Amino acid sequence: MKRLFYLITALILSQVSFGNELPYFITDPIENLTEFDLYYYQIIATDPDSEDSLYYFVKEKPDWLYFTDYGNDTALLMGSPDQFYESNMVVISVTDGKDTVSQEFNISILCLNCGPEIITEPITQVIVDSQYICSIYGTDCSGNVVFTADSLPNWLSSDNSELNMIQLTGVPSLSDTGSHYVSLYAEREISICPFIDYLIFTIDVIPSSINNVSSELYILSSFYPNPSSGMITIINNEILSQYTAIEILDINGKTLFHKILDNTKNKEILNLGFLIPGIYYLRFSNGIKSSIQKIIIAAH
Repeated sequence: MKRLFYLITALILSQVSFGNELPYFITDPIENLTEFDLYYYQIIATDPDSEDSLYYFVKEKPDWLYFTDYGNDTALLMGSPDQFYESNMVVISVTDGKDTVSQEFNISILCLNCGPEIITEPITQVIVDSQYICSIYGTDCSGNVVFTADSLPNWLSSDNSELNMIQLTGVPSLSDTGSHYVSLYAEREISICPFIDYLIFTIDVIPSSINNVSSELYILSSFYPNPSSGMITIINNEILSQYTAIEILDINGKTLFHKILDNTKNKEILNLGFLIPGIYYLRFSNGIKSSIQKIIIAAH
C-alpha cells in the first residue's frame, strides 16, 4: 500500500516539475499613432521551455495593419491607416503548440492639433444683372485644402479646380431678388482625421434701382435691432453734414418711406411698424455719398 502511495506521489511531482510552461510576451504594444506616421510594432515573445518553438497568429486587427510572423520567435505589425477609425482593436496570440497566450490592445489615432481654415470674408451683396465674383481661400498647417460647394442658388456656380481656393461666379436676374443661402466647406486634401471648416452665408441680390451701393457701406449710419418688430434706433455718423436722408425700399426698389434725420443728434428712434413682415432695405444718403443696409421686419 505504501509503495502504491509513493508511486502516485512521484507521478504527480513529475507532472508538476516537468509540465509545460506558458509562453509570454516580452514587448509591450504600441497604442498611439499620430496621423501620417507609420505604425511599427516589433513583437517578441519567449518560452521558459527553451526547446519549444513559438508561432504567432492574429485573431483581430484593422484592415490597414499588415502582420508577419518571422518564424524566429518574433513577428511584426506595420501599416498606415487610410481613413479615420474610431476603433483599432488588435488581438495577437502566440502558442508553443500546447498553450496559447494573447495580447489585446486598441490603437488610438492622434490627429494633429490643427485643421483647414477658411480665411476669406465672402461678398454678400450683388446687384441684379451684375457679375458676382468671389474667390474664397483656405489654409492648413499640414497640407493643401480642398473646397466643396455644399449648397448654392441656381444662378451661382463654383470652380474648385485649384487647391486652397474656390471661386463663385454668377449673374442674378430680377427674379433672383432677395437673400440666397450659400454653404461651403474645406477639408484637407490628404487626411485621415475628420477636420472640416464650414462657411455659411447669404448673398443679397439687390434690384438695379437700388444701385448706389458703395464702398462706404455702413459708414453713414447704422441701426439696431435687426431683425426688428418695427422700432429701430438709428446711429447717425454724419452729424456734421448738412443732412442725412433715410429711405425704406422694398425688394423691388420701390420707396415706401422717406425722412430727413436730425443731424444735431447721433441717435434717432424710427417706428417702422407700418411695414408688413419681410425683407427691406434702408438707404442713407447726404447728397455726396450713400450706403444701403438690409433690414428684416419680423412679425409684430
